[in-house]
Amino acid sequence: MDYKEKTKLFKVRKTLLEMLEDRKYKISDEIKNLNLQHFMAKYENDDIDIVLDNMYVKFFEEPKSFAKNDLKNIHKDIIEEHGNSINILIIIKDKIASAVNNELSKDIYYNTEIFTHNQLIFNITKNYLVPKHILLTEDEKQEVYKKYNMKNNDKFQQILVSDPIAKYYAMKVGDLCKIIRSSPSSGIGISYRAVRN
Repeated sequence: MDYKEKTKLFKVRKTLLEMLEDRKYKISDEIKNLNLQHFMAKYENDDIDIVLDNMYVKFFEEPKSFAKNDLKNIHKDIIEEHGNSINILIIIKDKIASAVNNELSKDIYYNTEIFTHNQLIFNITKNYLVPKHILLTEDEKQEVYKKYNMKNNDKFQQILVSDPIAKYYAMKVGDLCKIIRSSPSSGIGISYRAVRN
């Protein structure tokens, strides 16, 4: 991997850490403040994976494409070492193959996500065109139901689980998210979206 590719991977790592903080993971200063020079040294030592309390981030940096067997082996190895309660996030270079997506849809991978470099090269939540999204807790969701006299999220507009923002916040089907938009002419507007397939 050349200098340019390593620099891109360093940016991917930075966005990844921002995303994990937005998901309420605690990240140590040692991990957060790693500079490019130290990152490159860690890369040369094959030591760029990140382990948090209940999250394992695996960077798949092999020259070949990420295949179904790679997913199976990585998942199996991490579960054996850290147990079933660990969440797994795999970062790959290229797009996700359909065979990998089919495998990932199996129940065994309920705790596993895959992101490509391009999905993390910049933080989409920092784009001024993207309104603020807040994933509601179960209690907050029940308050919204009560406020609008609803029993579930069937009547809310939807956001797909595959939407980049939904992926960023790890939204699951059945979740409800609050969207805050600000406009110079109309002020602040609040809406809700139900997460669906």
